[in-house]
Amino acid sequence: MLEARAEILTRIRAAHEHAYLPALDEPLERPPAPPPFAEPLADVFCRALLAVQGEVTRVGDGEAARDALLAELEKLGARRVLS
Repeated sequence: MLEARAEILTRIRAAHEHAYLPALDEPLERPPAPPPFAEPLADVFCRALLAVQGEVTRVGDGEAARDALLAELEKLGARRVLS
């Protein structure tokens, strides 16, 4: 079984050395930039979350987010959290 595998890999490596790639006269054009979002992604996410009966809590900074999360975990009676 290992001999067959080695033979297949040898053939693949040999083929890669001679693979045909056409030369380009000039560089390819860069794809167009995606259009800007019509609204902030946080608003889109919150609306989608509410659509599936999720609960949204908006806070101003990381410390407030930590406090809100801790309060929610205490409300749920969580004694241990893995992150």
